[in-house]
Amino acid sequence: MKNSEYFKAKKVLENTWLIRSHGSTAYLCAGETEGCVIDTGDSYGDLRLFCEELCGKPVRTALNTHGHFDHTGLNGQFERAYMGELAAVIAKEPNGGQPIERYRTDYPISVVNDGDTVNVGGRIFEAIRMDGHSPDCIAWLDRQYRILFTGDNLAPMTPLEYKRKDPQPSMLLWVMSVAKLLQCRDAYDYVGSGHAEELTGAELVDHGMIAGLRALDGETDTPPAPKPKEEEDRIIGPVDIPPDTSSHEPGDRAFTIWKDVTLMYSRSYLKDPTRYRIVKGT
Repeated sequence: MKNSEYFKAKKVLENTWLIRSHGSTAYLCAGETEGCVIDTGDSYGDLRLFCEELCGKPVRTALNTHGHFDHTGLNGQFERAYMGELAAVIAKEPNGGQPIERYRTDYPISVVNDGDTVNVGGRIFEAIRMDGHSPDCIAWLDRQYRILFTGDNLAPMTPLEYKRKDPQPSMLLWVMSVAKLLQCRDAYDYVGSGHAEELTGAELVDHGMIAGLRALDGETDTPPAPKPKEEEDRIIGPVDIPPDTSSHEPGDRAFTIWKDVTLMYSRSYLKDPTRYRIVKGT
């Protein structure tokens, strides 16, 4: 474990580290000649320097699972970021209350599509486009190390919810996206999700699919109590901004659980087949 004022790192596999910071969990993946990070958080620290000291190689590239600023805030410390088309529209917009002058937003973005690959120092990441938590989510598949990086779009707590009243993410389209992950199920043993403290087993994807099918069948559950966060475990960073959920109709939000996966979603858009291209407020 390597710690700093802003980051806490844990080696989870060979050439692979999980880095907790303010915002999302980042994953440092080192190839033969250089490394990359998957998501960057929105801390105030020097993530690039931290990663380069950790793996002993240059780290120039960020791969993003989606465009929310708590996953993209430190992208400007790297030479290029890769993400989905609609994610790129919002990736440089801080959450409410965060001072933009603390962040570099002049970095170049390369848009990736379903099936594209990015080679970082000999380590190859395959983009799998997904519908759900945010427009143009990307799951990054690392076949060599058998890891699937899913961000917030498939996690123990999966929020299929936008910060706006209409539209909301479709459970139907999300389930179809998870089916794509199951098509390559024999290619990964581990899942790295967006705010995790450990890698999980690949069965998280199986459980996510079952939870989604239960939701489509109208089955709902009582949400689990939130896990308390120990004060000494907090990491220095911007002020936490609670999500704006005030626009949701009473009773529209629902939860469905299967084993270690909890889905949070809108009943009104449960089986909506429309793929909206709206980005503002998502």
